[in-house]
This record gives sequence, C-alpha cells and structure tokens, in this order.
Amino acid sequence: MNEFVDAIPETIPGLLRWGAQRWPERLFVTNPDGSEWNRKQALVEAESAAASFCSLGIGRNDRVVVMLPNSADWLRCWWGLAMLGAIIVPFNPALRGNIFKGIFQTIDPKMIVVERGAEDLFDEEQLRRTRFVDEIVAKKAPALETWPEIDPADPAAIIMTSGTTGPSKGSLMPNRQLTRQSGWLIEKAGVGEDDVFMADMPLFHLSGLSPISTTMVAGGRFVLRVAPAVSTYWETARDHGATWSYIVGTMSGFLTSKPERPAEKEHSLRFVLAAPLPADIEAFKARFNLGGIGSSYGMSEAGIVVVQSPFEPMRPNSAGRGREGYEFRLVDAEGKDVELGQPGVLLVRSLIPNRMTLGYFGNEEATRNLLQDGWLNTGDILSTDEDGYFYFQDRAKDSLRRRGENISSFEVEREVQSHPDVQEAACVAYPSEYGGDDEVKVFVVLREDAFIDWPELVQFLAARMPYFMVPRYFEPIDDLPKTPTNRVQKHLLREKGNGPSAWDREAAGIIIGRDGKVKQSA
Repeated sequence: MNEFVDAIPETIPGLLRWGAQRWPERLFVTNPDGSEWNRKQALVEAESAAASFCSLGIGRNDRVVVMLPNSADWLRCWWGLAMLGAIIVPFNPALRGNIFKGIFQTIDPKMIVVERGAEDLFDEEQLRRTRFVDEIVAKKAPALETWPEIDPADPAAIIMTSGTTGPSKGSLMPNRQLTRQSGWLIEKAGVGEDDVFMADMPLFHLSGLSPISTTMVAGGRFVLRVAPAVSTYWETARDHGATWSYIVGTMSGFLTSKPERPAEKEHSLRFVLAAPLPADIEAFKARFNLGGIGSSYGMSEAGIVVVQSPFEPMRPNSAGRGREGYEFRLVDAEGKDVELGQPGVLLVRSLIPNRMTLGYFGNEEATRNLLQDGWLNTGDILSTDEDGYFYFQDRAKDSLRRRGENISSFEVEREVQSHPDVQEAACVAYPSEYGGDDEVKVFVVLREDAFIDWPELVQFLAARMPYFMVPRYFEPIDDLPKTPTNRVQKHLLREKGNGPSAWDREAAGIIIGRDGKVKQSA
C-alpha cells in the first residue's frame, strides 16, 4: 500500500482541512466561470456553504439532492454538505417526469438544490423542498463555531445506480469509499502534486466525482469544465496544462475520426483513462502523443476494484488486475467457484472496512441480495487467467442461452455496432416459441440518413460471430431507453416484445449453418 496515501484523512472534510494546512496557497481548482481557488480558499468556500445549509436546517445525515451542472456552486454544495455530515445525492439536471418522481420518492430528500427555471418541472411537494443555489451561496449565515466529527464510515453520498435491469437504487457511499475509490491512480499512474486533472465528466457521475477526490489526496489541481469540449479537446487540454483526463463512450472514436491538427501533439497529457478502450490502443497513443492509456472495472456499489495501469502492458480485452486489499471470487449459478479461465459472476470483498457501499438506501431486500457474508455480488460475468487478469464477459442478467450455448449480449452488440450503418445496438433475450431457450434479438439505432438491408446485415454478422450468436430478430428503434448515467435499460426493451417493424430472419427463410454459411431455405 502507499504509505503517503494511508496516512492522510479518509473523509471529505478531513481532506479539505488537510489540504488547506499542507498547501494553503497552492492552486487547487479552476472553475468553469474562470475563478480560481487555492486550497485555503476551497476550505473557506466549503465552510461558508456549510453555514448557509445549517441556517436552512440541514444537518448530519440529512439527504440533499443537488441538480446542477458542473460549476463552482456544485463544489460549494458538495463540500459544504460534507462539512456538516449531510449526505449529497447528485442528480442529473436533465431528470424529468416519472424517472425523477420515482427517485425522489425513494430518496425522500430534505432539500433539492437547483438553478432558477428548473422548478417549473416540479410538483407541489417537490417545490416545498426546493432551494435556489444562488440564494444558498449568497446567504450570509453566521460562521459555525463547532463542527461535527466525521468518521470514514459515515455516509457521504447516495449514488443512483444505472437501473439496467430495473428501477434505479441509491447506493449509500461512505466517506472512505469516496476518498479512496480512485486512489489506485496514485499507486499505478503516479498521480501527484504536479498533476492537473481535466474534470469534464459530470459531477453527478462517479467518473467526475471520484477523480477529484483523488486530486484532493494527491495534492494536485483540477480544471472543472461543464462538459467535454470534444471538438476542441486537445486545445482545451493544452491551454489548461492538463496532465490526465477521462475519455468515455464514443469520444475516442470521435477524436480519431477528425483530421489531424497541431494541438494533438502540443498538450501535456501524460495519460488518459478510457472506457471503453480505443479499438487500436497503440495507434491512439501514437497519434495523440500519450504516454499511456489506462482503464478500470467497477461499479457504484463496489467502487473501482479491477485496474489497468496506463504504463503497464495490456492484455487484449482485459480490464486489468484486481486491486490490492480486495478479495475476488468467480462463481456459477449455484454459488460454486468456477475453474480458472471459466466465466462466472464476480464476487468481491474489501479487506478494509467501509471501502464499499453501506447498502441500498431504503431497500433492505436489494441490500441483502447485494451483500452476503461480506461478499458483494457485482452481477457481472467475468473470467480470469493464471496471472490474475480479469476479462469482462457480460452482465449476468443480460446473458442468453440459445441451443445449449451461452451467449454474451455484450459481444453481440459489439459486432452489430461495427456495421457502418449502425449507430447503437442493444441485445436482449426473446422468448423462444419452444420454451426453455432464448432467441437472440437486437434493437438497432441507424446512423443519420442510413438505410439497412437486414439480410445483408446477417451476412455481415455471420462472418464475424459463431452461428448460434447471430440474432434472429432485428428491430429498428429511434433511440435506446437509457438511465441518467447513460446505460441502456434493457428491461424496458425486453418488455416491448416484437413491434410491427421487427424483422425475423427465420420467417424470411434465412438460416445460419454450423459452418457459418448463410442459407436461404426453400
């Protein structure tokens, strides 16, 4: 373990005070509005916001929903609530309608913090609990004379899960988990006092929140952006002196598709984290003058548990190795450990207490299913090799079984999305008319102005996957239903069944032989 990291506070208030004492004048954050705070000023802002919240009746363990874009005010709310021992509940500001209503009822917050204009979307009960962030910041409340003692085991945040297999649940995150979740970057990537994180991921998501906590630990600084400026990504990184950043989703593909320009070589980025990794890692590094590309596997409940250092050799398709201080098991449907190399559901437990979720807020049944005998069931299927590298296979509830063969929906989607006319795809199981087995179905979002010939797509897929994986059903869809954290809600797609535009290749007489040849039945 890293002795420097182990010796510093494991709470958000503790980190703020420790940083202000150790590096009072060191630049800490550059906000989207151009304002800058050193470590001492960050603590002043946190204490001022805490006094304002306290004057409005917020205290220890009160749940406060924050629905703001990335901003200095977002940081004030986060750090101010943390100083009081209150629990921040970050919400996507774009949440609306029944999704917001369901999460609101689950969390039952004491307060909702928004910008002006957002209140037009709330009902009467929600409005009673709503406060405008500009009023909170402007409120000149008396300074607090005493502060609560915050323990690493105390809850710091409720992070909403993606809800890919059902309604979202709120994972109760202790201070230790939040402050140490991305600590592996200090050990494996050398993140330290001279590093600058380009913080352009949304703070309501852990990809935005967690690296800032790491920066607080490491002693560096961060540049907070409202959102990634993808069209000027390298210029933005260059101009702010960023040394590491986070690339997610289709960003790597978008960056690669653009014409080369000087800024690609003029920035100071030592490495980037990428999820998913670029298709050609070495080519991406060479083109964009990067020393390394790292990745990781984790979830809101467990934190980051499998990591790939940006500066260590990668194994194809691997998520990396398990982090020190965790234990891992891969089990079958009966809970028995699988043999080396075989896929199984990942169970993980931390050897250090309170480094994973405290459970799902207000949902004891789901918590019992998640946490059993000290082990956390990730619900994900992985495999591992003799050197301890993990390989992600699929979500346990997204796997299919057809004709006696287990099928990864992840792999089906990857191949379908490689077709030039396909923008996105989601693979789900469709009930077989014969019972027992599943049929493979994909919902397809086409690229703008594209037209796809389903038999041609079958030919395309048959050349790229085993015969039993080629989908039987294809259905075009304008947009895939997604959670606030941009994950496809497959339970909604399963519930849709086959619509009038669904195409059945078997009904069209197209079959796939065991040799992979596409045949037209008589």
